[in-house]
Amino acid sequence: VPAPSKQQLAGLARKGADFVGRELGQAPEQRQARALAARVAEHNPSTAPDGPRILFLTPRDWAMHVQLEGALALALEMRGADVRFVTCGGGLDICDRVNVHEGPPMPCRTCTKYVEHSLDAFGVERRSLRDGWEPDDPGPWTALDEVGLSELTAVAEDGLPYGELMHIPTRWFLLAARLERDPLGPDTYRQFLTSARRMAAGFRAALADWRPDTVVMLNGLFSFEAIARSICAAEGIDVVTYERTHRRGALVFARNMAANRYDLSGIWATRGAAALDDVESNALDVYLDSRRQQGHPLLDIWKDAVDDRPERPENGRLVALFSNDTWDSSVLGRDVGFDSMHHWLDTVVQYFRDHPEHRLMIRAHPAETKRPGKETREPVGDHLGDLPDNIAFIGPDDPTSSYPIMEEADLGLVYTSTVG
Repeated sequence: VPAPSKQQLAGLARKGADFVGRELGQAPEQRQARALAARVAEHNPSTAPDGPRILFLTPRDWAMHVQLEGALALALEMRGADVRFVTCGGGLDICDRVNVHEGPPMPCRTCTKYVEHSLDAFGVERRSLRDGWEPDDPGPWTALDEVGLSELTAVAEDGLPYGELMHIPTRWFLLAARLERDPLGPDTYRQFLTSARRMAAGFRAALADWRPDTVVMLNGLFSFEAIARSICAAEGIDVVTYERTHRRGALVFARNMAANRYDLSGIWATRGAAALDDVESNALDVYLDSRRQQGHPLLDIWKDAVDDRPERPENGRLVALFSNDTWDSSVLGRDVGFDSMHHWLDTVVQYFRDHPEHRLMIRAHPAETKRPGKETREPVGDHLGDLPDNIAFIGPDDPTSSYPIMEEADLGLVYTSTVG
């Protein structure tokens, strides 16, 4: 094994220092949060007696989201809102803070400590879900022990469709969509259902303690958020979800729906028919060119792409197919014309088996293997098996750029990917 380079050693040293800082509540972003809170306090903001009551759901130590939500809370307080937070507090058997490559066990101690230290740095009021469920713990859900997977997905109690709500979180955790083929599927689903029942008890207690006008949360599809959003819908409480976009420094918000569905139909209704002016047209050109030259602005997995132009068939057409991670929340629950992405793949491949005059190029999503710690357990290549000569498969580690393929193809087939 070669000795680590100076650059690698420096990186490890930075990570070590950051870990110690997080343990002590002195990470760089936490120090910045204290400074920001002090600056806000200088303006002497006062909560208006009739100001909106806003509750942030901040359960995990995903640093970017914790810091963003803390900053949003301060901004809202400056505008007269009464803002509070509900965290997790730990103690759950399983959650989607990590995936199957990283847990169980859950990193409850470090996760809870980071969230609480960070929110305390912002000077905001908080309570935890654990504060709500632990005094009257619903405990292990033993009735599920002998229940099969198909029945687990339909489990409901106290007005909450737990099985449906845990559809995405369980698959996201397992990094696989076809749980009926996964030996970890049924037990993992049971664990998520048990945790979800505790989440629900804790969140209901938080709502009873402090009735908010609006609850703010990340995207609305992960385990904590799905439970909270469902409870709020039943109780008539307004929900605002948010998610990062495909442009740096930008966010998308949605009211009473999942923000990461990126439903822009309302904006398109007013903007769709409007011609771009020169500034807008140039900005769009720059953005699209940067995607080709630099890759995705948030995922650095295309930087080594090679521009190889594909061969066209002599008489038929060239079709490019772009798959996605089967377990990604952008795919799950989005099926319309097909039962699943696998069903779509099977249908397309069979068509080209029957029409050898045409050529199909299948491009697996690079994220299948290029996001450390989130490598898929369900590679598209494993599903496809042997292919006829007129179908080419480009694996996730292949550096071939998607853009020459897109430019040369007569038809593009895309499953919920931004390449569309």
